[in-house]
Amino acid sequence: MDLHTVEGDDRVTFLVSGELTGIESIMLTNRIEAAAFTTCSTVVVSMVGVTFIESTALGGLIYCQKYLQKRGKILQLADTFEHAHDLFRGCPLEKVLPVVDPPAVGTSGA
Repeated sequence: MDLHTVEGDDRVTFLVSGELTGIESIMLTNRIEAAAFTTCSTVVVSMVGVTFIESTALGGLIYCQKYLQKRGKILQLADTFEHAHDLFRGCPLEKVLPVVDPPAVGTSGA
């Protein structure tokens, strides 16, 4: 997994590519948790380059969504690859992990 961070005015975007499995999920979770202590209000996980996602990683994203929500922050997923997009859109996960249009990286999105 490759993971890059882009900070905007009111948002932190994590650009994720490669396989998102158990170990990688822990690394991403740690970065998202750290973003909870910044001044941003929204954390975006862009999955444009993700080629595979394990159920462990999905559980990690749900945990992060709840973690951020308790701290007054929002987690959004963007750029989900086709298989993950179908998974998120086709089951109740979509209600927990909303999939949004990709943000313009490096901007506040306002």
